[in-house]
Amino acid sequence: MDSSIPTLRCLAVALTILTYSVRAWDFSDKATLDRALATRPALIAFIPVRQVVDPHINNGRLLQQEVNDRKAKNLEVEWDGVVDVGNLSKLAYSCSAGDDVCKAANAILLPRVAFYTEQGEMSFHGALADEAQRIILFVNRMQRPAITEVEPSRIDSFETIDDGVCLCSASRDKHAGFVAVFEDVAKKYRSEYTFGLVADEDVPNPSVTCRRHKDSKQKAYEHDAPGVEAFVIEALRPTIADLTLRNHQRLLERQWPMIYIFGDSSSQSAKLRYDLKAFASSWPDLTIVIGDPLDFPDLLAKLGLEAQQKAATYPVGAVHQLTTGKIWPYPAGKALDNKSLQQWGMDVWQGKITPLNARVKSKADHNGRLKRKTAKGNRQVKLSNVPGMERLREKLERRDEL
Repeated sequence: MDSSIPTLRCLAVALTILTYSVRAWDFSDKATLDRALATRPALIAFIPVRQVVDPHINNGRLLQQEVNDRKAKNLEVEWDGVVDVGNLSKLAYSCSAGDDVCKAANAILLPRVAFYTEQGEMSFHGALADEAQRIILFVNRMQRPAITEVEPSRIDSFETIDDGVCLCSASRDKHAGFVAVFEDVAKKYRSEYTFGLVADEDVPNPSVTCRRHKDSKQKAYEHDAPGVEAFVIEALRPTIADLTLRNHQRLLERQWPMIYIFGDSSSQSAKLRYDLKAFASSWPDLTIVIGDPLDFPDLLAKLGLEAQQKAATYPVGAVHQLTTGKIWPYPAGKALDNKSLQQWGMDVWQGKITPLNARVKSKADHNGRLKRKTAKGNRQVKLSNVPGMERLREKLERRDEL
């Protein structure tokens, strides 16, 4: 039998997938892209085109292409729902490996959504659930100033324009140092939250009030300026946070036990968030996150979830005690709902379940039970431990400065 036949079959299948991908997206041509980048503002989805690769020659590259295809398909479902984003250009562009624009946008391997203004470019770091709505909020956020001057009569309406809003009430003259710190925080996190200033020359002490719109939680801060950033981060952290490349390290730095949950679709992610709401509300100090497994391919293996990852059986989850490095993978096949997670979590807490890396122990922890303050272990999940993440984070930080 001709040995070239299997390769030809692979080629035919790959070309079929490529044809489907191109038909699914309504791509703009290079001239349209150039006009959008020249005029601005512009919202652009960069979609890498699948390249035909013989799986017998380069299995790793094929895996990367499968990730790209799935990410592009997930984004395609949401992209048509991005409407009412104001007077700007919105388009999708097909990227090839040799395209300089796509290289500059860091969109050769994975799809990327970027918003371009006259001041620069900002990446959207999305999540599976409600991504269209989140892109709309992101675009609206980026078209506002880093800090909006808010009249007292508009405070109530301003607090509802975004999922997370912080307002500073202060005198620009008497509290100049406090206001300056708040402005720096607003500029740093403007792609994630909305910030406003109520200038009041009669207020005796400056304060910051933050509200998470979805759960109506409001927190106030009336202390020294150096603590403003930490307050904002914690006040706007949802009880179940979206795990993104942008916020992963920030969440790790809380040093509370991390509960990782991964779903593979928007509907599954939304269901998990709904099903686990009561559990998360009962344990507000725990760092509970829901992420897209395609964004963190190496992380799942570190969490002991490699078998489920290879079989693509989701949802999956794990607990990581950051101060010891101990990891407890959630049992494969076990329902991931409020009652099941609560019972399993109590078993972990009471030391009834042996951690994946049981050899990581401290003197204060002889039974494997979950504690907060102990020595760090050697299976620590840090972004710096994931291959290529340091370089990627540097790129994100460079590109996300407006």
